[in-house]
Amino acid sequence: MGKWFQNNDVTPFHTTHGKSLYDLAGQEPELNKSFNEAMAFDSRLVVSVLLKNCGGVFQALDSTVDVGGGTGTVGEAIAEAFPRILTASFFIFLM
Repeated sequence: MGKWFQNNDVTPFHTTHGKSLYDLAGQEPELNKSFNEAMAFDSRLVVSVLLKNCGGVFQALDSTVDVGGGTGTVGEAIAEAFPRILTASFFIFLM
């Protein structure tokens, strides 16, 4: 990390690999698959806790938008828990 503190790279990952994780994953299918699986797993865990402990928040909503939704795991879980809520997931790639 010392090298990262001495340059203008956005992340230590970029310093080490010369590109962002997203750029590298776009070039390496296995990394992309593993990353998406890990993010989906984490999302399932977080959304299960959210729905269990804060589900009342969704009672007054008619729709939700998951921006940066990746594989749509969060939107899908909300749609299953609250079928009357319209859900949309967007993955927005920013350079």
